[in-house]
Amino acid sequence: MSTQWSSGDVVQLKSGSPAMTVHSSDDKQTSCVWFDDSGVKFHTFAPSVLKKYEAEKTVTPPGVIAG
Repeated sequence: MSTQWSSGDVVQLKSGSPAMTVHSSDDKQTSCVWFDDSGVKFHTFAPSVLKKYEAEKTVTPPGVIAG
């Protein structure tokens, strides 16, 4: 069975989370690293609870020039 995530992939929890970088992954667990105000965080998740990271999209109102 192939691994869903590869080292270096940027993911987030399906329920929402900061961007996390995959450190290692196999069929049963995916280890991720990310940063917050208190420093480096590291945790292992089931691969099924993760999705590819999607940055929040900002919408520019009509008539406003995005910069």
